[in-house]
This record gives sequence, C-alpha cells and structure tokens, in this order.
Amino acid sequence: GSAVDWWALGVCLFEFLTGIPPFNDETPTQVFQNILKRDIPWPEGEEKLSENAQNAIGILLTIDTTKRAGLKELKHHPLFHGVDWDNLQNQTMPFIPQPDDETDTSYFEARNNAQHLTVSGFSL
Repeated sequence: GSAVDWWALGVCLFEFLTGIPPFNDETPTQVFQNILKRDIPWPEGEEKLSENAQNAIGILLTIDTTKRAGLKELKHHPLFHGVDWDNLQNQTMPFIPQPDDETDTSYFEARNNAQHLTVSGFSL
C-alpha cells in the first residue's frame, strides 16, 4: 500500500477533535520547540478529550518513528472499536450534509473566541 504519514494523522486527529493544531504558537520557531518538547495543549473541562482519543493521538504524535503507531495499532485501538475496516467503502454514511449552496458554512461551529491567530499581519 501507499506510505502514510502517521504523525500528520495524529496532528489532523487532534485538530478535528479540538479545532486547533496541537503545537500552535506565535512563531514557527515556537511551534518547532513545542513539537520537540511534545508540548500538547490537551483541552480540559467540558472540552476534555476521552482517554481513548488522547491515547490514540499520543501514540501517533510519538517522535520516535520506531515507537509510533501504525495501521495495525490503530485498527486495534479502543477509539476505533466497532469500525468495520474491511468494509469501509460500502458503509452508509451516518450523516450527509445538505448545504444550501457552495458557501454555506452552517454545519461548522465558530472557532473558539479565546483563540487568537495572526497570519501575515491579519488577525483571524
């Protein structure tokens, strides 16, 4: 099969579940330092991720590639319990959005107001 960047999948999974990248910071240097220190801002309180979600992300964001999870580990991980891996393409989608037009974003939640991003001088 095709090569997969399992670390990048961990980054995507974190962002899918939290709405922000896992190592986000003000500068690329700080982001890099956060990656090296594995400084992950796990949400707390009502937004806290399940232990299974945190563990799945953690084993994907392992810097040492010899210890990082791959397909075998993910298929057997409790987060994905009940997934019919052999029949993914034939499964009925649990939800199919019906946007009003190509610019309809009503299915998306607004980003956390506490998050303040600056990109090329523009405040997002």
